Amino acid sequence: MQMSNESISTKKPKIEVHFDNIVDAIVKYIKCYDLIKVCCAWFTCPLIIEALGERDSEVIVGSTEFLTKGHPEYREKLASELIMSLGKGNVRVCVRDKITKLTEVVDEGIVHNKFMIFYKYEDSKPVPCAVITGSYNYTVTARNNKENIIYVEDKLVAEAYDNDYAKIRLKTKALT
Repeated sequence: MQMSNESISTKKPKIEVHFDNIVDAIVKYIKCYDLIKVCCAWFTCPLIIEALGERDSEVIVGSTEFLTKGHPEYREKLASELIMSLGKGNVRVCVRDKITKLTEVVDEGIVHNKFMIFYKYEDSKPVPCAVITGSYNYTVTARNNKENIIYVEDKLVAEAYDNDYAKIRLKTKALT
């Protein structure tokens, strides 16, 4: 297994692939971990939002355009409602979209990622343990599509995603 010309892992990771009942699988994984970081293009699935709200979570959304349905004047209000629905845990929602061009951050294109990183706390520090990724958009309508996710429980793979998440995170504008 190779990533950026570096060997990722010599230990065989735990891998589970899902083509059906994806939301149920995602919620199951969320409940097993202490902290979840999400990077996605869209984010409207109430079951996933509710599950994340019960854990420490951070969500980077590619754009809030999905929240406004053509009404940009409601963007902040709807984003605030999303944050409130995630409010049970220690949640931070971030948005990366055209606004970042105003901060002199180099825009590297649209965030179209779809991944979650799962962490366990060890000595009060989050340690990346697993990842899910795939075609599944974290939206209400994705249940109607033919989608997939893959769950990989491997610290080195999770660390690779954690590093990418950190790079993306640097180019976000916090909504809170």
